[in-house]
Amino acid sequence: EPVVPGWKAWAADRIIDKVFAEAPNDLVVPTDGVFAHNGSNLFPIVDPFVFTREDGVCHTQFFGRPEVRARLIQWLA
Repeated sequence: EPVVPGWKAWAADRIIDKVFAEAPNDLVVPTDGVFAHNGSNLFPIVDPFVFTREDGVCHTQFFGRPEVRARLIQWLA
């Protein structure tokens, strides 16, 4: 969710929330869609790293976050 949305972001968020039927999303990707059961034998991800709505993280900013980079290093160690 946008942390400090302007009019355009606010309107886009309302429209996208209707498209995703109010499911949590980052304006492009439904949150559960990246770790929940989806038919693949590699899913669901048991211990996903998920930001809260209040964190305001869009998927294009995900890898720029220090906590994401720290978690990747932890997973790869």
